[in-house]
Amino acid sequence: MNPNTTIDPHRLGLDPGQGGDESSLPMYRLDDDMVKLVPYTIVSVQRDAERVMPGGSGQIVVSENMTGEAFKTFLIARYLSSEDYRKLDPDEKLAPRDEKYLRVHYAVARRWPRESRAFEKRQLAGLEGIRSVLEDITKGVVPDQKGSR
Repeated sequence: MNPNTTIDPHRLGLDPGQGGDESSLPMYRLDDDMVKLVPYTIVSVQRDAERVMPGGSGQIVVSENMTGEAFKTFLIARYLSSEDYRKLDPDEKLAPRDEKYLRVHYAVARRWPRESRAFEKRQLAGLEGIRSVLEDITKGVVPDQKGSR
């Protein structure tokens, strides 16, 4: 790339007025109730040792509502405590003091509506039954006394 080339942040989807804050872009938002497929890469930005961390790439399904910071923290903690990381050659691992150089790149690749749970359907049916009885009572209709002695 030509060092004199100017990159238009708007073309990249970044608003320079926000300092390139990615959290407002839909592809980085995890704070909804959708099921999200999220590819990610964990990178060390330590000077003169910049690299993608071995075993630090993958994808995950996120069904919880969370912030981008919480997601990044979760991924780094999961990576550093993983069996794969513990099995790395000592030269590939980070010294504990160098963990501060870890960064996470991610983007939501796909979103789907969350499927309802069966118990939610049963709860809804129960609530509809209660509503029906209450409506009958307000109309002066005596409810059925099932199960009473």
